[in-house]
Amino acid sequence: MLSATDKRHFTLSHTLNQNHLFIITISFLIIVTQFVTAKAYGPQTNACNLITQADVGMILGVKVSDGLSRASSMPAGQSCRYTYQKNGSVYGVTVKISTDDDIKDEGLNDSAADLMSRQKKARANHAYASTTLKEISNIGDDAFWNGTDLWVLTGNNLFIVKSNSYLAGAFESKDEAKKAAEAQDLQFSLNIAKVVISRL
Repeated sequence: MLSATDKRHFTLSHTLNQNHLFIITISFLIIVTQFVTAKAYGPQTNACNLITQADVGMILGVKVSDGLSRASSMPAGQSCRYTYQKNGSVYGVTVKISTDDDIKDEGLNDSAADLMSRQKKARANHAYASTTLKEISNIGDDAFWNGTDLWVLTGNNLFIVKSNSYLAGAFESKDEAKKAAEAQDLQFSLNIAKVVISRL
């Protein structure tokens, strides 16, 4: 039979063992979580690593904010956004990167190439195909501009660049200003895409 002192020692030892087991369990879960996160979004697929604040600032010719990184969907993956203000309005660039695994796990398409193919076919059959599907050559394995976004397939990755930039100058009509803004955003998107491809 345990004495009162032995009972106190036993209770203290049991409590310490439980605490020790709890700490080990939490530590294990943290390690596993970090491993899974690193596997899903390692440096090669982190959008803010693929296009940095310095890159965007140099391409746009303005000082932009720190990159805002977040998980994205449709297609699944990760995005990074940089912004700046001009004359009271907010402008910026968003880059979304999706891998084959991201897209397949989302359950809507089989791969990056499959999604790219479906997007192009849908636009080709659209009444406004001339404005929503502009094939772009000499960049990645496949690319098109839909009027606002640049879609690029390279290897097992699909990334989308969306530029909404400030347009300086005076124009005779809204249509002329719209065309100039689109041309500028397309060029910015192409320059950003070249940087992203170099780091994939």
